Amino acid sequence: MQECWVIVPLSWLRRRNHCLPSNQTYMLLELLSGKCAGDVVSGEDGRVDLTDWVRLKVAEGHGSDCFDNVLSPEMRNPATEKQMKEVLGIAVRCIRSVSERPGIKTIYEDLSSI
Repeated sequence: MQECWVIVPLSWLRRRNHCLPSNQTYMLLELLSGKCAGDVVSGEDGRVDLTDWVRLKVAEGHGSDCFDNVLSPEMRNPATEKQMKEVLGIAVRCIRSVSERPGIKTIYEDLSSI
């Protein structure tokens, strides 16, 4: 069965303050990396899933390695690179355990402030 995504306007998210369902917490990572959440990514320490790979790269201080190569031209602009890293930070918070994930309202506010 293929997964289906429903895209909702950010204004809808602003009116709610609950966690994203687990299968939707990966959306920002997928948009930034160009990879699917179910993809197995080759890492230096072997093969890991997308979330573990992103966590590892961010922890090592190599968060920029997570961005899709299609975004490379935009990353040459320091202001855009800063914004992309801020979005990555939000995405990483969204893959924490359910009890530690930000609510949708917080995600909306954080994305809107970038």
